[in-house]
Amino acid sequence: MTGDEDALRPRVQRAFASLRRFFAQPPGRKSRFVSDLTYAGYAAPGEDHDRAEAAGCEVFTVCQDIAPPDPRVRERWPCHGPAPWPDAEFRRAMLALTDALGVMADRMLREAAQDLGLDDPGVFARLTWSGWHHLRAARIPPRRAAIDPAAEAGKDGLLVIAIRDDSDELTVLPGAVLRFLTGGILSPAPQCPQPQPEAREQYTMTYFHVPNFQSCVRPLPGAPVTAGMSGDDYLHYGTHFTGTFMSRYPERVTTSRILAEDRLAVLTGLREQAASQTFSACGSVPFSSLTS
Repeated sequence: MTGDEDALRPRVQRAFASLRRFFAQPPGRKSRFVSDLTYAGYAAPGEDHDRAEAAGCEVFTVCQDIAPPDPRVRERWPCHGPAPWPDAEFRRAMLALTDALGVMADRMLREAAQDLGLDDPGVFARLTWSGWHHLRAARIPPRRAAIDPAAEAGKDGLLVIAIRDDSDELTVLPGAVLRFLTGGILSPAPQCPQPQPEAREQYTMTYFHVPNFQSCVRPLPGAPVTAGMSGDDYLHYGTHFTGTFMSRYPERVTTSRILAEDRLAVLTGLREQAASQTFSACGSVPFSSLTS
C-alpha cells in the first residue's frame, strides 16, 4: 500500500484479526449471526449458490445497519434491518475499514470522471451518498482457490476493492454498475490473474462501493447503448441488490421472509417511485455527457 492506502493498513489488520477470531468459533455459534430482515451476517459453506469457484468457503457479509424504528424497516423494505454483529469489536473494526474504503472509492470515482472528460467530476461519486455499500469477508479452506475479484466486480458495484490477508496490495476494479453507466467503457479487467489454490487457509474481503438503495440511473448520454441489468434502460439499485442476494441465498431466512410477506411488491413500488422522481425531475439523465 502507498499514500492514502498505507493509512489503511492498521484498519485492514484489525478487520482481518476480527475475522479470524469469528471464523474460528464453532459452527453452531457462528450460525446464530443471521437475520430474516437483512442479508448481513454469516453464511456457512455451501449456502452461497453463486460461489462455485470458491466452494467450501464461509462468508460474513457487512451491510448497512438499519435500526428497527427506522421507517424503512417498519414499511417492510426488503434487505433493511439491524445487522447481526458478533460483538462490539467486530462491528467497530468492520465499520472503521468500510468508512475508510468509502472515502478512497469516492476519490477514485471523481478521478475516473475526470479521466473520461466529463463536465462534472462528481457525477459518479454523487450516486454513492448514503450508498448501500457492503463488504463480503470470506474464509477459504486450504487447497481451494480464492474468490476472483474480477468475477465479483462483474456482478455489482461502482467500484470493487478486494483485499487479501497475505498481501498489502489492493485490487481496485470498476464494477458492473459503472460498466452499465458508461456503456462498457469502464469494465472489470478480464486480464486479472486467476486466484490459485493454496495449501493454507485464506481470508479475503471484497468491498462494494455502490449507489443508494433508491438510486435509479441510466447510462451517461453518449455512452454505448446497453440493456439494464433488469432488461430496462435504467437501473434501480435496490432491485438489483435484492435480486442478486435472493439468487445467491435462495434458502436463507431472509429470502423466505421477503417471499412470505410479499416484500417484492414493496420493492416494485419503490422502484416505480424512484424512476418517476428521478426521470420526471430531470427530464432525462442528471449526468454530464461522455466526450468523444
